[in-house]
Amino acid sequence: MVGGKHQLAIWGIGDVVLEVIDTTGTTRLMEFRYVLYVPDMKFNILSIAQVLKMEIRVVFSSTRCTFFVGKD
Repeated sequence: MVGGKHQLAIWGIGDVVLEVIDTTGTTRLMEFRYVLYVPDMKFNILSIAQVLKMEIRVVFSSTRCTFFVGKD
């Protein structure tokens, strides 16, 4: 359900692999499982609650969102 109690159809569920750049500048792959495919969504959204369940620390600043994976 989205704003205004409007509902959108989920067409599929799958895994998504994103290329990310770590703090050393190395490109790595990050996998998100059970991603919902909703073609009528105008934007991609990410559930921070689901990311936190993956034991990934999330830090927001005024210009970016940074994910910290593994030991701090």
